[in-house]
Amino acid sequence: MRILVVTSKFQPEYSGSGLRANSTYIRLNKKYKIQYDIVTSSLEYCGVNDYIYENVKIRRIAGYFKVANYKGTLRRIVVWLNFPFEMYGSWRYIKGRIDRYDMLHTFGDSWAVGFYTWYFSCLNKPVMRELCNEISTPYFPLPFKRVMKKLFTRDNMMMVAISPMLESLATKNSVKNIWQRPNPIDENKFNLEIRNKKMVIRARISPFSNNDIVLTYVAMFWRNKNQLFLLRVLSKLNKNYKLVLAGPVTLAHEIYYNDVLAEIDNLNLNNRVHIVNQFIDNPEEYMAMADVYLFPSRHEGLGTPILEAQACGVPIVMNELPGISDRWINIGNAGYVSSLDENNWVKSIHKAQAIEDHKLHENAKFMSRLAGSETIDKEYLKKFNEISLDATNEH
Repeated sequence: MRILVVTSKFQPEYSGSGLRANSTYIRLNKKYKIQYDIVTSSLEYCGVNDYIYENVKIRRIAGYFKVANYKGTLRRIVVWLNFPFEMYGSWRYIKGRIDRYDMLHTFGDSWAVGFYTWYFSCLNKPVMRELCNEISTPYFPLPFKRVMKKLFTRDNMMMVAISPMLESLATKNSVKNIWQRPNPIDENKFNLEIRNKKMVIRARISPFSNNDIVLTYVAMFWRNKNQLFLLRVLSKLNKNYKLVLAGPVTLAHEIYYNDVLAEIDNLNLNNRVHIVNQFIDNPEEYMAMADVYLFPSRHEGLGTPILEAQACGVPIVMNELPGISDRWINIGNAGYVSSLDENNWVKSIHKAQAIEDHKLHENAKFMSRLAGSETIDKEYLKKFNEISLDATNEH
């Protein structure tokens, strides 16, 4: 089987869905010999380029204008101005290659995602679309919603919902085939074994000591990720509580990052906050060294780190996100859920610290069985074969 993988963003341009697409296909190739090529769009680059990432050749198809430089109405105008460039680049790539591919697998939203979904469907080739973020409709591009809705009534078209919230969205919008599953956890990275190295890791990657109570959060610096809220929470905790914020700063969110730095000064937290402002390729260590892992994000498709931290046996405190927090946080065994109120979070952090180790360990084993990559990858292969068989039957 050979699959064309199309993502809205891909490394070195940070994207959670792009990272998952990459790690997923590395595993699927190793386990099941699935061959693949990757095409990505971009907000931070322009033009059409080929490059190599982790020994895989990537085709980047971006427009004439760098979208990340614009905001608001002007940004929407620029996205439309890029439309003909991205559509032409997408067509040029596929026109002599379509016979190579047995199916299409898309992550996120871009003009290329929309074009290839339509193009593969015209040739009755199966399509799997991953819903990666909280969105208003599962169909993209929005101007072509009616066309896309009709396509996803076919047996060989499938949407992957990474949370019950997104599953409900797809169901309400009459998607025929829906696979609801969590994003896979890499059991080789996120496990109880790394948790046993908690203090060694803490001494190596942070300035904090064994006597500190360390809270961590790994996420791109972005208003939706809500690092500013955590600073206000920290200011209400005793001084032995410390906070590690780790994640990349993109061009589009530099102003927000500067707001975070200013708030640290304003609240006099300089000695209590450690920032790592770059892409984190070892998130499991940032989780394992924590006493509590925090997740204050305002909106999410799932929030994979809440699964990964649990697999490491680390208690969680997260924002209340219906269809996500009520599905993936076992209150009192995995952590606690709270609305975005600083005082409530202080209480929840204290309660999370008090969860017994044996409860956290049992929950970690359960999470690894439920969402481990071994389980999810087997299901991927099953779903690929199902929609490929449906394509053959329809033809």
